[in-house]
Amino acid sequence: MPVADETFHQHSQALRAFAEGHYRDAVRGARNLLPGLRTARDPAAVALRLDTIRLLLDASELWWSTGGSTRAEPELAHDDLVDEAGQVAATAGDQRSRAVAALLRGRHLVGSDGLGQAVAAFAEAARLAEEAGDDLLLLDALTLQGHHTVGQSITKGATLLAEAQRIAERIAERHGPDTTGPAFAHWTLRIAKLDCVRGVAEFDLGHFDTGERLLRQAHGAATAAGLHDQRATSTNYLCQLLIAAGRFGEAEAALTQEIDLLGGYAADSPHQAYNRALLGKARIEDARPDAAGPEIETAWALLKKRPHHGVLTLVRNYLAELLLQPRYTGRDLGTAENLLRESARECRRTGFQRSEVAALCLLSLVRQDLGDGMAAIRHSTEAVRLLEAAGGTMPALRTEEVYYRHYAALSGVGRNIDAASALREARRCILAKADSIADPGLRTTFLRQVPLNRAALAEE
Repeated sequence: MPVADETFHQHSQALRAFAEGHYRDAVRGARNLLPGLRTARDPAAVALRLDTIRLLLDASELWWSTGGSTRAEPELAHDDLVDEAGQVAATAGDQRSRAVAALLRGRHLVGSDGLGQAVAAFAEAARLAEEAGDDLLLLDALTLQGHHTVGQSITKGATLLAEAQRIAERIAERHGPDTTGPAFAHWTLRIAKLDCVRGVAEFDLGHFDTGERLLRQAHGAATAAGLHDQRATSTNYLCQLLIAAGRFGEAEAALTQEIDLLGGYAADSPHQAYNRALLGKARIEDARPDAAGPEIETAWALLKKRPHHGVLTLVRNYLAELLLQPRYTGRDLGTAENLLRESARECRRTGFQRSEVAALCLLSLVRQDLGDGMAAIRHSTEAVRLLEAAGGTMPALRTEEVYYRHYAALSGVGRNIDAASALREARRCILAKADSIADPGLRTTFLRQVPLNRAALAEE
């Protein structure tokens, strides 16, 4: 039996609700459609079923968890939906359907099984989308493939993101201002996502001004369109840049506003947990560890309730860093060390080397504080090795910090020649990033307000 016009109408309504930021309405609309579509057999119904699954996953992503047991409204068992999408694509048998299923599988793998498998799934989605001649789907796949490839090779990731930008420009040129039809219901979100991941890649490369421009562009578009998940993500990446630039007050204000906005909508989501943890990180950098404690502890509790492994390790490292602070009233080196060793073990399984390197740097600091200089060097040496094997730059990681921690460990045992070499590399990274900031005042803030930069530049 052919799909009824009313079914297509209901799908269009759900799609419009998502495009306008009404995620709960989109979830309800898509979920109500699925039972009827599951019993239909004609090709149009099969195609619509796959698109409905994708819409349902898109609209509920704020609440995604990889814990497997939480089924709170409006979250659904997204891992089951990903499996269903694969089954539907196999039934349909066409390249576009298989591309959609691979894209959804990759998004699930990021938070569950690791970076390598996720990147492979996104690459498969891009290949299939190109074979299907679907530029919009190709743009989606390249955006995600490029963003997550940055975690393996920032050069390869940046190349993929540049290709995604070329695809976006080709689509815009072909369609001009006519981006109002159903095929373009996600256009604002697509461009905001692309600008966001391009911005964070530029930031990771040390290009602060370019990164900030793209991230603010993405944040503004997501805010204007009421796209809660993308706004939350853009806020997080923008504030990572602001913290790294020493602009702690700006970061704290932006994160506090985002936490308040999301609190009435998805107070227990992994997005909220990540932003709370980052607010804590801003306060650590601003030498206010006791003010950081409640935010990081709240974030950690949220993630234990609703785990998301793509975020969990980052927040675990923030918690460990908090526990290492000399001025923190809850300082606990033993617990910090246990958390960091757990992070390193988990990252070796998932492939998120950025968090493994960060954990090794902090482990070096723990062992140095405990008087174990040789272990401190062992950890910092491994951090440098992993960083250099990845090309010298990793996302969500300050290269200069890796070299400065190595310097501190080496100088702690009197290996002054090697220490001087590590310090020179840390300073080179800091000054190169400073050169990417055009505003003299903001450049001075970066050099003087970031504790790491100030310490590295002050060393004799």
